[in-house]
Formats: sequence, C-alpha cells, structure tokens
Amino acid sequence: MKIKTLALSILITTLCMASCSSARNSTTDNDMTVVAGLSGKGEVEKTLNLGKFNGIESSVIVDIHYTQGSKRNVRMRTSKEQIDRYDISVNVSTLVLKKKDNKSGSGRGSKEDKITLYVTAPDINFIDNRGIMKFYTKLIGSGGLQIRNKGILDMNIQNVHGKGSSTLSIDNSGRMTAEMQAVDVRLFSLDNKGMLTFRSTGITGSLKLDNSGQLTFSGNVEGSTAELENKGVCNLTSAFNLTDDYSFSNGGQMSMSGDVKGTSATLKNTGVYRMEGSFRLNGDYTYDNSGQADNNGDVTAKTISMSNSGMDSRDGSLKADQLTMSVNGQSNYKMSFTGGDAKIKCSGMGEFRLALDCRSIEVNSNGQINIELSGTADKTSFDGSGISHLKTSRLNKF
Repeated sequence: MKIKTLALSILITTLCMASCSSARNSTTDNDMTVVAGLSGKGEVEKTLNLGKFNGIESSVIVDIHYTQGSKRNVRMRTSKEQIDRYDISVNVSTLVLKKKDNKSGSGRGSKEDKITLYVTAPDINFIDNRGIMKFYTKLIGSGGLQIRNKGILDMNIQNVHGKGSSTLSIDNSGRMTAEMQAVDVRLFSLDNKGMLTFRSTGITGSLKLDNSGQLTFSGNVEGSTAELENKGVCNLTSAFNLTDDYSFSNGGQMSMSGDVKGTSATLKNTGVYRMEGSFRLNGDYTYDNSGQADNNGDVTAKTISMSNSGMDSRDGSLKADQLTMSVNGQSNYKMSFTGGDAKIKCSGMGEFRLALDCRSIEVNSNGQINIELSGTADKTSFDGSGISHLKTSRLNKF
C-alpha cells in the first residue's frame, strides 16, 4: 500500500512539473507569457497561430508595428485584464481585430483599452480602420497599398515602394495623419472627406487628389500627370515635375505653393484660391477664374490663355508664342510679356500694367479699367469704348 501511494505521489508531482514547464514555454494562442521587465505593469504577450493574410481590418484601439518578412508572425501585447476581450482572427486573407461580444473595455478609450501588435508578413496590401490605430513600418506596398479610414489613424511609413503597375490609394472620412517619407508607385490616389494631414519628402508617380474635407498636403511629385480637385479647405505645398499634363479645379478654399513643370496645365477656379509658384510648360497654359484668386509667379508656355470673370490678382512674367487674355471681372495685374502675339480684351474693372517685349499687341478695352503698356511691340492695335484709360506713353520709346 505504501509503495502504491508513493508511486501515485511521484506521478502527480511529475505531471504538475510538466504542466508548469509547458505554461512557461508555450507561445500558442491559448497561452501567454508575462513580458520581461513589465510584469509589474500587468502586461502580457502572446503569439497568435493564424492563417495567411495580406490585409488588416480593425475596429479597436491598437498600435501596429509591421515588418516585411517571408514568415508570418503576430504577437499581441496588452494588459492582463484586456487579453481575453479581443477577437483576433483571419477571415478571407484579412487580419480582423475586434472586441469579443459582450466584452467591454474601460469605456474611456484610453491606453487601458489599447493593444499592441507586432506583425510580420510578406506584404500588407490594404488597411481598413474604423477604430483608433497607430501604424508603423519601414517598408510596405510592393503589391500596392489601399488605405481606408473612418476612425482615427496615425501612420508613420518610411517607404511605400510598389512594383510594376501598383498603386497607393487613401480614402479618408475620419481623422488621419500620414507621414510617408518616400512614395514610389505608378499612381497615388487620395480621396479625403474628413481631416487629413499628409507629409512626404518625395513622391514618384502620378497624383490624383480629390478633397472635400480639410486637407494639408506636402511633398514634391515627380511623375506623369497630376489631377487636383478641391471642394473643401486645402493647403498644398508641392513642386511638380511631370512628363505630361497638370490639371487643377477649385470650388472651395485653396492655398498652393510650388513650381510646376510639364506638358500642359489647365486651371479652373470658382472658389477662393492663392498660388505661389511658376509654370514652365512645353505646351499650353489655360486659366479660367470666376471666383477670387491671387497668383504670384511666372508662366512659360507655347500658348497662354487667361480668362477672368471674378476677382483676380496676378504678379509675374509671361512668356509664350501667343497670349490671349479676356478680362470681364475685377482684375489687378502687374505683369510682363515676352514672345509673339498678345491679344487682350478688357470689359471689366481694375488696374492692368503690362511690360512688353513682343511681336504684336492688340487691345480692345470696353470696361472701366486702367491699362498701362510699356516696353516694345513691333505691331500695335488699340480699340475700345466705355470708361477706360489706355496709357501707352512708355511703349516703343527707343
């Protein structure tokens, strides 16, 4: 009897020791490990056994540290109280982060509710955030990257580098800050309906920007085309070096700073617009203002066509084979023109000063405007009526 009792005691002790050893060494999704040095704070970490994924969808408070690597690995770190309140799984190649049913947090949206994920995967192609997310990585986007945010999103990415025809797409209707030091894709598409701050040191690829919210955008662009549309409030600081066309349409409030190089440029303003920068084009420059605009910069192009039926202020030099200007609104221009033929039709109001070095100048003035011409023009033609004053005393004074 004593021998049987002793044997049973040894067996129970052995099983207990094995169980304790297994609990200490396990990194499966059923067990956890106290984080070294943080046990006093009650933080624990566990490694999750999950399937393949290339996207992330979250409705929780989370910090994500992503590393591009050949083997997938997900480690979760949070407090002991929070560890069982989250459901983290893979659904159709998407890593889904959400709270378990009937598992509430502190209710304060504070760091007590936050989890931290350390994610390694070959690539992440899309991120969908409806919670509060901070996302950090050095490299992402070899297969393209789509970002959709309806919550609060803070991103810090050193390099978005796509291959072939890959694109970077941002669709924001929440509050978002994105620091992307370098972007290299075929097309960068940005659609903002919320509050977005985007900063980059350099963007390689075409840009398509559509803003109806509040946007602050900075980053020089080198690519094929740029298409900008603003119906909200936008502050843009960017230089564009393009091989093709530049187009811009503003129906909101827009402030822009930076030079534009390309083939052609089309600008239309029906809102409030301020531009600090010059255009250097191989083709045509077309400008149409029916809002309130302030332009400060030079324009060099094959042809320049400018139309104003709103309030327009412009300071700078114009150089082209052909200049056509139609002024029907209120204008305050102080410019010079070098090149071929200039045709100016003024039926609005304002002050118009133009220094010339061109082949010909033709002026038709029928509004209430003061026009002063200086410099040289081989051929001149002046016509008009109304309450206007055309001053040519400083023109062709050799």
